[in-house]
This record gives sequence, C-alpha cells and structure tokens, in this order.
Amino acid sequence: DNALTIEGIVIDEPDVRDAAINLRLQVETIQTNSKRDAEGVVLIQVPRYPPIEYGARVRAYGLLQAPTTFEDFSYKDFLARQGIYSTMYRAKVEVLEGDAKDFWTRLRVMVFKPILALKSYAIESILKTFPEPQGALISGILLGVDSNIPESLQNAFRVTGTSHIVAISGFNISIVAGIVSALFRKLFSERKAITLAIIAVWVYSIMAGASAS
Repeated sequence: DNALTIEGIVIDEPDVRDAAINLRLQVETIQTNSKRDAEGVVLIQVPRYPPIEYGARVRAYGLLQAPTTFEDFSYKDFLARQGIYSTMYRAKVEVLEGDAKDFWTRLRVMVFKPILALKSYAIESILKTFPEPQGALISGILLGVDSNIPESLQNAFRVTGTSHIVAISGFNISIVAGIVSALFRKLFSERKAITLAIIAVWVYSIMAGASAS
C-alpha cells in the first residue's frame, strides 16, 4: 500500500462533475512515515459532498500516481501543460482551518475568492430563474460554465459546429467593456471610465475561467 497523506491549499476553482469533484491542490506537506515539507500541484478527486471551496486548506489521503495515458489522448501531457504531474483518485479528505503558508498563494486566494464567490452566486441565481437546459446554456454563454449543459445538447453543438457559442471570447469581453465604459462615462471622466472598464474585464475574465479564447 503506497497510500500517503498530503496537505495543502485548493488553488483553482473546484471542477464539479456528476459523481465527484476535481481539485487542484497546492501541496505544502506530505506524510508517509514522517511529515515533511513539499511543493507542487496535485489533482485530487473527492466526493461531491461536502462541497469544498476555493482557497480551502485540505488534508487528503490516498494513492499518489501518474496521470493516465489513453490510446487516443494523453491525459498526462494535458495535465503537464498545467504544471500537474501527479493525481490522487478517490481521496479521503478533511477540510482544515488556516491559510496558505506562501505569501503569494495567500494573496492570490484573497483576490480571487470573492470573485469566484460572485460567480457561484450568479450561476445559482441563473439556475433558479431559468429551467433546464436553458439555465445551463445561459451559464455557459455568460460565464463559460459548460459542466451543467446536458450531454445531448453538447453533442448537438459539436455535430452542428456551433460549440463556440458557449466559449468565452473577445465578443463577450467587448460587450462587458462597452457597457461599463458607457455607464461610467456619464458619471466620471473618460479616463476613469476606461480604467473601470479594464478592471471589469479583468474581473469578468477570472469569473469566466480565463481561458485562452
């Protein structure tokens, strides 16, 4: 049994799936026979409940292993491009008290956590207001969240070549910048309005996942 215990900070938005949640854990310590400092990011898979938030300190127990490589897809290479070289599936987890040891990680969590909380609130409000699959589709178009979109609808997008509808791109950014600058230009000077538009674009980009598009 090569199971071990790792402890660290959730440094990315939890990836919620049907039966589990994938977490990117910035490792601070690792324990086998003795506890010692460690560093690096591990992808851990945990149960859906209880939910674990971004920025939480987590202790996880399980088997640490290299990502799987399939015949037609290298999951190992995919994760390596994100700086992840180890995974821990079906981990047993415990949420702990305390912040990150590293200053820059603490700063990152402090800045991103309220933005991601706003995103969660927005998604929850959309799903309460609109029925499925319309609610999931609106969440995808506005915030780039496609995990709630039914597989049948995603297949329909792929078959018709319209998957770009739910991809956040420059078009969304232009709308956000235009609305914010037009709104605040009436209240402040044009320079302040442009500054606020840049801040709004930055916040929106984080909320939408800051993808390459």
